[in-house]
Amino acid sequence: MSKRLNLDPGNELEFLQIAAAKDPAERERFWKLLLSSDVWVLADQLSETNLVLNTWGTNGSETCGVFTSQALVDRAMEPETPWVKVNATVVFKSMIDAGLGVFINPRYDAQVRLRTKDLALLLDGNFSMVQGTNA
Repeated sequence: MSKRLNLDPGNELEFLQIAAAKDPAERERFWKLLLSSDVWVLADQLSETNLVLNTWGTNGSETCGVFTSQALVDRAMEPETPWVKVNATVVFKSMIDAGLGVFINPRYDAQVRLRTKDLALLLDGNFSMVQGTNA
């Protein structure tokens, strides 16, 4: 595995992501803000309502990359990597329907992996039950 990039926070959501990685008491604040935020998803947009998510396999499951700012996408990904800015709640619902997990800020030291069941818990407001990992 290549060395992860340092997550230099550029907005409140990224500050909270770092805080939540260090202090479990901050996780609920991070999850709530994430759900109300727009995120940058690795995807091609075919129409206003149709996205083709760019996925990769990890340990037998498909995962999609989601970033909390365009600056983080630009730093972590190749320049031609397609992305779409969309509300996190909307795209997470789509990911559950497609059976996909998500990496929040992949390739960064504070990345969070959420499996489909974690996304469902998040959307149901069961923040304390979300078992996101850093791998």
